[in-house]
Amino acid sequence: MSASSPTLRRRRLSAELRALREVKGMTSVEATKRLDWSSGRLTRMERGEWVRPNPRDIRDLLDLYEVNDERKREYLLTLAREGRQRGWWHPYREMLSERYSTYIGLEADAASVLTFEPLMIPGLLQTADYARGLLAGGPSEHGTDEIEKRVEIRLERQKLLTRDDDPLRLWAVMDEAVLRRSMGGPDVARGQLGHLVELSTLPLSLIHI
Repeated sequence: MSASSPTLRRRRLSAELRALREVKGMTSVEATKRLDWSSGRLTRMERGEWVRPNPRDIRDLLDLYEVNDERKREYLLTLAREGRQRGWWHPYREMLSERYSTYIGLEADAASVLTFEPLMIPGLLQTADYARGLLAGGPSEHGTDEIEKRVEIRLERQKLLTRDDDPLRLWAVMDEAVLRRSMGGPDVARGQLGHLVELSTLPLSLIHI
């Protein structure tokens, strides 16, 4: 898993471009006309409503805003190039909502996460068997294949906690009832509790119940 999230790179790029336009004193309509772009194109870019930023578009904007600092230009172009990359979750895109995909992208580049779960074990702490039981017994009807793919996604996210380069710092607060609620039977519960104990020993994890 890459430590660099294209989702966050695109958001940073959008904010930088909007700030440069405002410093220049241009409206988005004026800038769009100067570049002979279609209506709303720049607005969508500044809102982060793009999938793969085009470095050529970024260069055109930097020229329009008269950004001559080479380090600044290279920084923004690097954001554009990194923003064009696909996150590890891209193969699952058809089964993920836009909101969940965005969350995964931001989580992948986060330094820390604070989560409160009164009803279930947080996804970052679930075992595969617990996740299967949760998905099979949930309100949404998922087939076996989809359940397995969703479990894969959950396990991939969990690699953030043990990655060598800057692991994610996690604060997880759970209601005690979560530990007493069966999700797949005694063996699954036993495995999940053991997993929580193991994870609580990680230097960057903090679990409160």
